[in-house]
Amino acid sequence: MTADLHPDTGLPRPGTCCGVCPPIAGGGWDCTCAGLPGCPAALADAGVGKSAEAAEWDDLARLAQAAQELTPGEWVAGDGWVYTLPVHDDDNRLASVLGMKYADRDRANAEHDRAQRNAEFIAAANPATILRLIAALDKEGTENMNRRDALSFLKEERDALAARLAAVEALADEWENNEAYACIAASDCTRCVTYQGAVIRLRAVLSAAPTDTTKETS
Repeated sequence: MTADLHPDTGLPRPGTCCGVCPPIAGGGWDCTCAGLPGCPAALADAGVGKSAEAAEWDDLARLAQAAQELTPGEWVAGDGWVYTLPVHDDDNRLASVLGMKYADRDRANAEHDRAQRNAEFIAAANPATILRLIAALDKEGTENMNRRDALSFLKEERDALAARLAAVEALADEWENNEAYACIAASDCTRCVTYQGAVIRLRAVLSAAPTDTTKETS
């Protein structure tokens, strides 16, 4: 039997079980912790044991999901309430984001649902969540700044190396125009042989050097 099958009956563990409740002899599962604060399922929903990064993604996911159902338009803080533009064509009053009272049952129910959606977003955007997300953005901004600084330093190094390479190439051109390099009797002249060998080796090194010095840092 697997861990998710009852050892006596072979029946699977209920989908509502937290996954760690022990089996009851003869059949069933001892799910007495269901709904209690210490239940592993409740702890997982509360984010206990999750990394800070995972918690941040959960916060963002909850905010994004709640935001899709919000009352549209600009929200403005009033005297102890938050309001937006009218939400019904036949009612030109500023609308509270937490619902308006109406005698009509259908509209009252719609307002209750609208208020509930907005309230869920406000609850999801609690101070702890907002501060955690701000801290994450600050951290990301600092890391991006450090990467930009490092990239700027690498570009300066690249430009300096490119200038030095250009100077060496210019020197090689100059050496090739020297009479010692053009000497046709170099076999009889140790100086010319040495000079020509140095130019040939320099050209070989330059030909092996990368020609695109912007590839890695552009």
